[in-house]
Amino acid sequence: MPQRSVVPLLIGTFILRVNSGAGSVVLGLFLAQLTTHTGYVITSLHVGLLAVAFFATELSLAPLMGALSDRWGRRYFLIVGPVLGVMQVTLILFTPLQNPLPYLLCVQALAGISAAMQVPAVLGYLADYTAHEPSLRMRVMSLFE
Repeated sequence: MPQRSVVPLLIGTFILRVNSGAGSVVLGLFLAQLTTHTGYVITSLHVGLLAVAFFATELSLAPLMGALSDRWGRRYFLIVGPVLGVMQVTLILFTPLQNPLPYLLCVQALAGISAAMQVPAVLGYLADYTAHEPSLRMRVMSLFE
């Protein structure tokens, strides 16, 4: 494996994680505005389901995506995962005003697929990059987390 810097990968991962956290906050504000303007009732159960849709999808698909990234190469997953994340954020703009929950659940599942594709590929790349030096592995993995 050619020795390249992992700094761009760590910066990109940081940006994607910030985007994911900010997206959750924006989605909550969006739901509050939707309730105010349309009268559609959004309960805490609905908000919880949106979080579950993301995390359940990521948790269930990450092992499969990790195995596929090992088999097919990490580059594909490092490119397609963030592209799906951008699609997810863009699709929020097209949320229907009437009964938005099923649509938003699908959009959150897409975000979970994005995370499931990216995180195992990044961890595999970092493991390969630091295979020759255990102390470097500890430093790089701590920066990742």
